Amino acid sequence: MTARSRGRGRAVYAEGLTFAPESTRLLHRALFWAAGKESDWAIWQTSNVRTECAWFPRDRQLVVINNDGSLPQTTVTLGDGETAHEVTLEPHGIQVLTV
Repeated sequence: MTARSRGRGRAVYAEGLTFAPESTRLLHRALFWAAGKESDWAIWQTSNVRTECAWFPRDRQLVVINNDGSLPQTTVTLGDGETAHEVTLEPHGIQVLTV
């Protein structure tokens, strides 16, 4: 993987990434960097690469998903960048939280 800035633009090139939670997280983060939004990376993010979350602001619902067969614990950083929720998920489980 390589990344470059040129003028006001940014580009990321990735080759040979295998499908793995770590690769998915790396690509996700690279997209934030390429968009110039790296300061937004930490919000609505999970600490465990085997989990992910989605925020639905109108309903104030946070959906946390376990993409793994283990019983992981993860921390979700909320939109203010400071508040966090600890979540323990069943294998391949989903939790819907009202925040």
